[in-house]
Amino acid sequence: MVKRKRRKIPVRKPLKKGRTEYFKIFLLFLFIIIISCGIYYIYTYQGKEEIQENIGESVVNKKIIQIEILNGCGVPGLARQTEYFLRSKGFDVVKTDNASSFDYPETVVIARDTTLVYAKKVAEVINAEDNVIQQINKGLLLDVSIIIGKDYKKLTFFEQKKEGLP
Repeated sequence: MVKRKRRKIPVRKPLKKGRTEYFKIFLLFLFIIIISCGIYYIYTYQGKEEIQENIGESVVNKKIIQIEILNGCGVPGLARQTEYFLRSKGFDVVKTDNASSFDYPETVVIARDTTLVYAKKVAEVINAEDNVIQQINKGLLLDVSIIIGKDYKKLTFFEQKKEGLP
């Protein structure tokens, strides 16, 4: 009798993932995260700075602009008069006070957040478009500060009062 040789059945070894496999998985994961962030950014921030005129004077992208008014020229009651005017236009005036000094030669509109759109809109309404600056201060919890200077007679609300308009 002839002895038959038994065939050995090969035993499969578990596949070892080398560094290249882990690197490929990492790159795929990183790619997915970058694409997801890009899509989120596009849908979240697209068109944020477009002004919607038809909704109202103070509404920019359906946001009510919160304003602080500071009297920087020393004329009594000027900040309060400005407050009444801006509230009649739909703005939310959260604070009126005196500025740190009464030596401001011109009215200044200060953007307190990362965008100048709100400050430019307020400056347009009060006729102070020339002096819009940006000083980011998230601690104030408002969008725009106005410091009324000694040029207050050129501002829209003062001209309306002078002409006898409400």
